[in-house]
Amino acid sequence: MTCPRLGALKNRWAAWMVGALAVIIGIAVAPRMCAAELIDRIAAVVNDDIILLSELDQALAPVRMQLEKAGYPEVERNIILENQKKIAIKGLIDQKLTDQQIKNTAFR
Repeated sequence: MTCPRLGALKNRWAAWMVGALAVIIGIAVAPRMCAAELIDRIAAVVNDDIILLSELDQALAPVRMQLEKAGYPEVERNIILENQKKIAIKGLIDQKLTDQQIKNTAFR
């Protein structure tokens, strides 16, 4: 003869274990599911337009390749790239401003 209370106790214990396991799995999996992936960044804001970091990287790609082909040491390459980055961002800003001016003039 089995005790009905023992059966109920086993069922509660099993339910509690399943619930605890679900919480543990949820805690372990949730951060991976909710993690945001950085796709791009804003390098500059020009009035209502933006310049993305990927646009700046694209503008610097030929310079970066030339420096690598020329065999510059990494430290010198980084210094030159920082200077070129300033020049490139100014050029991209000027281009955005010119595009905006053309757009505004065309609508008048």
